[in-house]
Amino acid sequence: MRASVQLVLTLLTTLISAAVAVPAGSSLAGEAGAAGGRALVLDLERGSFRGFLRWQTPTVVTAEGEKVPLKEPKNKRIKEEDRRNAPMVAASPAPEGWNTAGFDARLWPRVRSAAVIGQWYGGSALSAGNPAEWGTVCLRGTFTVDDPARVKGLKLHLVFHGGAVVYVNGKEVGRKFLPTGKLKPDALAEAYPEQAYLRPDGKLYGERDERQFKDRMACRTRTLGDGGLDISSEALRKGVNVLGVEVHAAPLRDLQVGGAYAKVSWRGTPTPWPHAGVTEARLSADSALGLETSVGPAPGVRIYTCSPLESVEVWDYAHPEEKLWPIRLIGARNGVFSGKAVLSSAAAIKGIKATASDLKLKGGEAKIPASAITLRHAEPARKQVSWNVAQRFDRLLSDFPFDAEPVKISIRKKKVQPAPAAVAPLWVTVRVPADAEPGEYAGKLGVEAGGKKFEVPVELAVHDWKVPDPKDWSMRHNLYQSPESVARYYKVKMWSDRHWDLVGKSFKVLHDAGSKILVLNLTVKSPNMGNSQSMVLWIKQPDGSYKHDFKNVERYLDVYEKAAGKPAIVCVNVWGYFSDKNKAKTPPLKVSVLDPATGKISDVQQPPYGTPENAAFWKPVLTGLRERLKKRGWFDVTAVCFTSYCYFPTKKMVDVYHDIWPDGRWMNSSHSNPRAWKGTSVSMPVPYSEWVW
Repeated sequence: MRASVQLVLTLLTTLISAAVAVPAGSSLAGEAGAAGGRALVLDLERGSFRGFLRWQTPTVVTAEGEKVPLKEPKNKRIKEEDRRNAPMVAASPAPEGWNTAGFDARLWPRVRSAAVIGQWYGGSALSAGNPAEWGTVCLRGTFTVDDPARVKGLKLHLVFHGGAVVYVNGKEVGRKFLPTGKLKPDALAEAYPEQAYLRPDGKLYGERDERQFKDRMACRTRTLGDGGLDISSEALRKGVNVLGVEVHAAPLRDLQVGGAYAKVSWRGTPTPWPHAGVTEARLSADSALGLETSVGPAPGVRIYTCSPLESVEVWDYAHPEEKLWPIRLIGARNGVFSGKAVLSSAAAIKGIKATASDLKLKGGEAKIPASAITLRHAEPARKQVSWNVAQRFDRLLSDFPFDAEPVKISIRKKKVQPAPAAVAPLWVTVRVPADAEPGEYAGKLGVEAGGKKFEVPVELAVHDWKVPDPKDWSMRHNLYQSPESVARYYKVKMWSDRHWDLVGKSFKVLHDAGSKILVLNLTVKSPNMGNSQSMVLWIKQPDGSYKHDFKNVERYLDVYEKAAGKPAIVCVNVWGYFSDKNKAKTPPLKVSVLDPATGKISDVQQPPYGTPENAAFWKPVLTGLRERLKKRGWFDVTAVCFTSYCYFPTKKMVDVYHDIWPDGRWMNSSHSNPRAWKGTSVSMPVPYSEWVW
């Protein structure tokens, strides 16, 4: 049985979300985003909900409503009568009480847009991640009511796939397209009509049909009614209220997965479209009287705890119910484990400080000292130096106190952009001593922010097992280190002493995460790297020949060895993608040439791949590199990398490499997973493969 997938919901939902331009609880909240001056209380697009998705094998029904087995995908090698039935399996349902106040929703990630897996083409009903394998979607939103009697005209606008039931404080207030009575976890929604699957000519819809048959396909989405669902103020209570939306999947019609209707209108195999999910959820009222809306950050400083696996964004805010649940860590001896609390406010948060207490063993005398705990805060990503996702966070910093300023962002293709918010994730990282006594430990995280003081409980369960040192791990998490990225981010001169110090620190961080790969870029703009200089410098001589400067390579190897020991893979970038079969026009990669007279560095293109000139160009460099690697005892893990979409190096390229390093190895980076690559009359092994699909 698969585990529930609430922890990865944020990876499965579209991250193009938006927030209103005013903070929750402000005097303008009643005018924010709702038509006709209505107060927007909760909104899926504005991050008001946390969610849970339950996976299950799709159920198939005929036009007469008879359940039939879902068969394994069609295959030319399998007779129709021999196709096996798919096993019916499902994840655990949402816990009891999920739609009531007081439920611990820390493991339910925030949903910032439609809670639905979009349609894709070329797969089948049994393909991993297909839109029809999600059986239940639960959304949970909270808002505060000061006086239920003053709340007027509360209405829910809901657009969904499947069938929906709505709860307020655990009590049902409406349902549509679902059977009556108590719903079981595997309850099915009302099946969709034939027009949801077929064009007028009887073919299944294809990707290019969505515009032409937009009106016909509109029946795939359902609503609670033209005007939405009216919710009586009698369903409310003073304090925190919970709106719960539970959507169950509709069954697949058999015409979607086989039979006489298996032909698609333009290409591919029939892939199910979403049969469960929520695309719009907005709760609004006549005005904001009597309640506090939850569609943006509150003016004051708030703090909440969430799963360390959740990617907090710079506009996320504390929901009304999110109190200080303990930061819960599950660990083992000699391991490193993290949890986090998050501060949020509509205004700047000044003077943020954090302190950690010792973690004391419950029922014992042992303790893990505060010195074993590292406190850090996440820095908002900046376009100038960070990855190109402005709404995310980048590095973790340990400089306390600090200020969190509201961050203004613009999310592409969104009409309503998030309101500026000050958000500060605070990370608590415990390095459990190797001799720690197993058991339950407890302590506190003290936080000062914006003139307020918070005390967050910290719980750590230490299991009686010792985590091996990173150097002894059998599972690797190989991550490329980019010296040029380090120089650009910290604005230091390439290959300066300060640069080397930072490179060493980055190697240490990667090593502690389990990375054991060392990448040597002997070309400019090596595949996957984009570097502006090659690590080896070519020095042109008066007679036109070259000498070679290895000092940067040697220092790079020294710094790595000091930080991480011997690598498991030394990846050498020499040649780029080229294919005789596809007549690729990509020019050969360049190398950096040093002019000893002026000290200037320029680029020179290497000779065409697979030629005698290319072999002569690289032989002295690879020979010199081999000597240095053998001296360290690292040549046995060294390989030249070939990166392509899904192709192999040409035979002539293999010949050139084999002539220089007859006992050399290849590393593959592509959509293929080869074991060896062949030259004209030789074969070379490929022991390392970055095999991605």
